[in-house]
Amino acid sequence: MTAVGNPVAVAVRDALIVAVSRFGPGLILRGFAGIADWRPPEHTYASGTPRQ
Repeated sequence: MTAVGNPVAVAVRDALIVAVSRFGPGLILRGFAGIADWRPPEHTYASGTPRQ
């Protein structure tokens, strides 16, 4: 939706983003739940543990 050139479509898109961010800010961030909180495994090959 970033390549929309129609001014009306851009205004609708922007209004939807503003409405969602005001009424439910967690809705936008919920999509990143599995990405933003990811951590690498505790035991890596460099830690000296045997390779499985």
